[in-house]
Amino acid sequence: MTTVQLSRPGAAEAGRDVDSPAGGWPPASESALSRAPGALIVGLLLLVLYAAFAHGANTDPAEARVQIGLSALAAFAAAAWLWNGTIRVGARSRAVTGTALLVGFALWNGITLLWSVAPNQTWLELNREISYVLVLVLAIAAGASHRRPLQTIATGYLLVALLVSIYALGQKIAPGLHIAGLIDLNQTATFARLQAPLDYWNALALFVAFAVPIALVIARDPEQPRRMRMAALLAVELTLLVVGLTYSRGGLVALIVVVVVTLAFGGAWLKTLMLLAAAAVATVPPLWVALSLHSLSGANVPLSDRETAGVKFAIVLVASLALLYAAGRRLLDRDVSIELSPERRRRALRRLAAGAAFVVAIGLIVLVVSGGISHAWHSFTTPHATANVNVPNISVSSGNRWVWWKDAVGAWSDKPVAGWGAGSFQVVDLLYSTAGNLSVHDAHNVPVQWLAETGFVGAVLAIGAYVLLLVAGLDAARRKTGTERAFAVALLAAGVAYAIHALYDWDWELPGVTFPVLLFLGALAGSGMSRRAWRSRRRPDAVRALTLGATTFVLCVYAVSALLPTLAATKASAALTQAGATSSRVELLHAVGTAQLASRLDPLSDDGLKAAASISVSLGHPVQARTYLLEAVGRDPSDELAWEQLANLERGLRDVRAARQAVARVLALDPRGTVGRRLALNLQELRTPPNDSATATSTPLPVH
Repeated sequence: MTTVQLSRPGAAEAGRDVDSPAGGWPPASESALSRAPGALIVGLLLLVLYAAFAHGANTDPAEARVQIGLSALAAFAAAAWLWNGTIRVGARSRAVTGTALLVGFALWNGITLLWSVAPNQTWLELNREISYVLVLVLAIAAGASHRRPLQTIATGYLLVALLVSIYALGQKIAPGLHIAGLIDLNQTATFARLQAPLDYWNALALFVAFAVPIALVIARDPEQPRRMRMAALLAVELTLLVVGLTYSRGGLVALIVVVVVTLAFGGAWLKTLMLLAAAAVATVPPLWVALSLHSLSGANVPLSDRETAGVKFAIVLVASLALLYAAGRRLLDRDVSIELSPERRRRALRRLAAGAAFVVAIGLIVLVVSGGISHAWHSFTTPHATANVNVPNISVSSGNRWVWWKDAVGAWSDKPVAGWGAGSFQVVDLLYSTAGNLSVHDAHNVPVQWLAETGFVGAVLAIGAYVLLLVAGLDAARRKTGTERAFAVALLAAGVAYAIHALYDWDWELPGVTFPVLLFLGALAGSGMSRRAWRSRRRPDAVRALTLGATTFVLCVYAVSALLPTLAATKASAALTQAGATSSRVELLHAVGTAQLASRLDPLSDDGLKAAASISVSLGHPVQARTYLLEAVGRDPSDELAWEQLANLERGLRDVRAARQAVARVLALDPRGTVGRRLALNLQELRTPPNDSATATSTPLPVH
């Protein structure tokens, strides 16, 4: 396997080994060697932590803050790489190819701006893809630079996941705890299933499931401090409990995947299985209490009742943790590892596969005989009213995913090569919806959504990138031994679980769950570098300074690109808020100015123009409002809300022909929606004005 290295321009003299204590680059001081890589890992983990507590960081302004933070972290890493040599970037050819494909996918997202039906969303999607590229490259640098990157990143992520788990369980234990601007645990008033801090139960379950194999590896490792091993074992129970209380079928599948991968490839499978079983048994009592008490599992339960039940839940949880601690001490004292020869391991795996196939075959036979397959398929494909259940959902319903998948495939079939534009699925789904008002932002299947939005080109780039990164991670894990291999497999397991979970959810749109996986795969790719092979020739300081300046400038441009859409949306919202709180003409005019500023900050969004139109109506300037709305629909011809606003305005101006054109666009953009039909019925109340009327000649409307 070939190796690709991106050498720092100011590296050591030719022939000087980076690990040599005799001098050269990097400095001989161990602290100088490890400080920047360690800081880089801490910075990445802090971004993951913030993204998790910022509701997954998939909406502004949280996502913009993460992207700006990434820009700053990348500038720091570039300075360390270029100037003092404590950061290096390198990976084997498969990982480099995968990274290049991900860069190509980000560029393709930007190119789709030329034909996107939702250009403002495409801009946001482009910024998101760039953030993913930055995380991956920084993770590769951390893996190639730190002496123990996998263990450090895995342990750090376990701490992050533990904080998320404690916060999630706190919603059951102390729902009344509230610290303004910092903590609000009263998140289960309407729905009992856990979803905060990521604000989506499937995302929370997936995020926490990533930590389970890491905790098991630490708990079983005799080289780790005993207290750390016991803490990791207790963390297994907490993470399992969180997954259970999300009621997430996808989270359960992800949990099974990470456990199976860890047991199959991580070594010490018997001890791992025993520790997992002990934690699972300890999880049963608190899980049963949380599911059996109506105050903890019911909908719309008063806060006082949930607080009382939370005390009971906390008592049972503490007792179960204490029992697990006692049992864990005994398990850790026993050496129950069993080493199998390669032949015996293959034989055991074949037998397990045969047994699993037998069980599946028997199940299928039973379903066929009983007619259960047809019933299950009907339940899976039939649209249902969406509901956030308060009890574990064990049905085979797809949660309307089948409908959304068909919509996405239909959209892709019409534009198979280039797609409709990155981030455009919400608009496209209205055009192709086969189930009335079941429209969503995402197709709940990442590859299918890539096909609809970016076409065959984008899907090949993105899928190819992820597959190559997974293969590179597998290669890196195979080359390692002992504890290092165990941590590598634990991180790789998260990547496999993410790939499977993304087939039925919208994980790629959630930086909060995508960042950790790219961090893991990047670190695995970078850790495969040979430290002894790292040599380079020194470059002049002027060249290094120029390179660093150019890199910093590009990162600043990206930070501004991330900031502008958020700032524009904030200004547009502020203008509407200001207008709604006053009747002063002066202040309304000021609000119009704020809305106009918003439209200039984000030239691809029409939010500022729509806000300016609404305020102009309040000022008694309907003709000016029409001008703003015409510019808005010209800027974003697929914005149904802008056309609806224009139709209502034209109706108020009694311009029947212009109103009909606007209503026709609403119906074209949402053929099965109710808004267009309601507007059409309202138009019947109007009569066509006389030919000599000022409004008899309709204003030409843009058509997309």
